[in-house]
Amino acid sequence: MAADSTPMAPRGDVEWLLRTTNSMVRCRGVSALLDLAYDAIRDGLGYDRVGLLLVDRARNVLVVHAGTDKTGRKHYPGALAYPLDPGSYFAGVLADLADPRMRAEGPGFIYLANAVRATPPALRGHLAGRPRQLLRVALRSADAVLGFVSVDNLTNGRPFTPADAAPLVAFANALAVAVENVSLLEVRGRLEVRGRLEVLLESARALNSTLDRDRILQELATRLV
Repeated sequence: MAADSTPMAPRGDVEWLLRTTNSMVRCRGVSALLDLAYDAIRDGLGYDRVGLLLVDRARNVLVVHAGTDKTGRKHYPGALAYPLDPGSYFAGVLADLADPRMRAEGPGFIYLANAVRATPPALRGHLAGRPRQLLRVALRSADAVLGFVSVDNLTNGRPFTPADAAPLVAFANALAVAVENVSLLEVRGRLEVRGRLEVLLESARALNSTLDRDRILQELATRLV
């Protein structure tokens, strides 16, 4: 099929951004949030393929949470992670996105006019095809880059330029805030669960130390209130 040479039409107006942001605020988990974001970028901004990648600082890797294969189908390659060791390709990408000059100048993105040529041969597999242009937009908190959004138009070949990036940059800024908020909620939830488990563990220890049934029930009631 011949590539569509028609430039991308402007999409993602203010009303769309506000509606999508309101939906993201209501998400209660990172997976649900990224799923919503993926659909919003494809449907609202018109890119063929979307990748959502987040930094896992505990493992020092960049995890691909959602992506699009070469046929245009959505998939979740959650096991796919790229190392962020010093000198690695994706560590360099994140460093470029975190560059203070980029923050000062305001673009917040990396545009590759020839994605294949700009990618080391050993890593071209992650492109899942041979897209022409590629746009990577930072997901940036106040003091760190949380990851990035990657988009291209492999399947229809419709060209885009840096001038088309502004709506995705605005969306990515809202998404970064939502990711940070949801992540904090998940951490708080895990801490609450851990606290409940510790209560049960202490109660189990008490059970092993006495056969007084009334005392155990009283202990459980006291600790779980």
